[in-house]
Amino acid sequence: MNNSSTTYQPLYYQVVLEIRGQIDRKELNPGERLPSERELMERFNVSRVTVRKALSELRALGVIEHRGKRGNFVAKLRGHQPLIESRSLYSSTKNAGKEPSSTVLSMTTLPADDEHAALLDIEAGDPVIEICRLRNADDVPFAYERILLPGELFGAVNPWEMEHRSFIEIMRNDYHIDVAYSTQSLDPMIPSKKDAELLRLKTKRPLLRIVSKTYDRSMRLVKYTELHFNTAMMDYSFTWRD
Repeated sequence: MNNSSTTYQPLYYQVVLEIRGQIDRKELNPGERLPSERELMERFNVSRVTVRKALSELRALGVIEHRGKRGNFVAKLRGHQPLIESRSLYSSTKNAGKEPSSTVLSMTTLPADDEHAALLDIEAGDPVIEICRLRNADDVPFAYERILLPGELFGAVNPWEMEHRSFIEIMRNDYHIDVAYSTQSLDPMIPSKKDAELLRLKTKRPLLRIVSKTYDRSMRLVKYTELHFNTAMMDYSFTWRD
């Protein structure tokens, strides 16, 4: 693998970049089987743990798919959507004819514990910025959001800039971070007492829990977000592009 970059990248990120590059260059084609874990270990001179983490990341990005004992294959309907401004909640709220804003509830800088380190792919003890805020449409809250940021990238972040600006815009324009991908998982959740109070809920209708991981073009994880979304207030949708 090429380790000439002056920016540190974990070994598994380097494996991800190499395999993704082979797919983008058509050296591996849709439907084609990837080398076995053992072959990848030998090719990249890394451990099985590193290979498995890289393969897991590629599956999360939709680039490859696992077919049980047959192994891993390049996804036939692969693709990714750049996380662009038109896809952000800020822009989606505007498109719905409502005025977007956010209310920052807190910002804390702290050393990463084991949970933070796992969520952000950093080392325990590294600085983490945690921001909690409400997402509003016409000043009515529709989502509670918890954001985790690597402190080494966002040490001077001003959360109150987020009250009337998209954070994707802030990352690009203020921190020159070239955002590339976002992976998401969605599941229903029963609102907690805190959710009910913050979102002014009248019923126990489930919320949509959305966990997102945002990456730059070097496959570095730059933002982790957990959103508790009230679909009774706003629709949640996105477009997937090849």
